[in-house]
Amino acid sequence: MAKKISRGKKKKLMVYIVIAIAGGGLVLSSILAAFLPGSMVRSSNLPAQNDESYIAGLEQRIAQFKTNLEQSPDNFYLLANLGHAYFDLGRVQARVISNEKAIETYLQAVEVYGRALQVNPDDVDVRVNRAIMAFWSDKLDLAEEEFEKAIELNPSHAKAHYNHAIFLNFGRNNPTAAIESWHRVIELNPADAQELVTQARGFIAQVQSASNTLQGDPDQFNLNEPNN
Repeated sequence: MAKKISRGKKKKLMVYIVIAIAGGGLVLSSILAAFLPGSMVRSSNLPAQNDESYIAGLEQRIAQFKTNLEQSPDNFYLLANLGHAYFDLGRVQARVISNEKAIETYLQAVEVYGRALQVNPDDVDVRVNRAIMAFWSDKLDLAEEEFEKAIELNPSHAKAHYNHAIFLNFGRNNPTAAIESWHRVIELNPADAQELVTQARGFIAQVQSASNTLQGDPDQFNLNEPNN
């Protein structure tokens, strides 16, 4: 049986996972601090204060997406962005309310991303996002299924391999398979995501030294963010 990841380690791991939001047409004004898509910008961006107004703004955005979906229930753009908003809300809730409340919201993201994939089952970015949300919701079998399907659809998707490796190591307690996936990131050597290669090398070194512990300042990394 796989070893269940602790809440504390999961919170720390969130800094290192890279979410892959689908192409440039998707818009998300609130930036995700750990699961970061789009262009390379900065790394740490959840609000340090005014959490109540920030949460209220996300809830308003979610309500608007839901209203729009009543008129266009199969709109992939709306479904994907609703999923992103749920994810963003869950991250703040994990910090200022509770992990339990955050998991409820992550599960809503899982459900909405699933609806988006019914519209466009070949969208690898949204499938990776759903895998990550399933991971944080302790739906490990679903996470594994989605990661494997994403990689089957696009074997050259570096973010899928990178996030799958984190899942394998910390979710499935399978460092050997994780190292293989991180090596795949290094082999792919994506020109637009060199930070993934650097981080993959760092994880390999840590796992091989049997530390299995995240070290250093998370803000040293330049992760991906959505295009605004």
